[in-house]
Amino acid sequence: YIMPLAMILDWVINPPTKTITLKQAASWLVFPLLYVVYSLIRGPFVNWYPYPFLDPRIGGYGRVLLYSIGISVVIGAICGLVKMLGNRSLHIKNNPPY
Repeated sequence: YIMPLAMILDWVINPPTKTITLKQAASWLVFPLLYVVYSLIRGPFVNWYPYPFLDPRIGGYGRVLLYSIGISVVIGAICGLVKMLGNRSLHIKNNPPY
């Protein structure tokens, strides 16, 4: 619970010094997606899944896919928001109104 707040505080105190590109923002999705793939490959071998929504034994792989897509959309939206706010703060910092 503390880490998300710490990241926001870090973002406010130390905003980006370069424009964040769409490619950079999209790359933030790589780790969560690889984690899903890793969990689905490992799960059957250890008979354990880290989250109920990743467990295909509960509702099948279709359910896992739907949850994964939904979560990816939310994470993608957050990445886009972070990109927009970071670039806006950089623009304001580099172009003061006075």
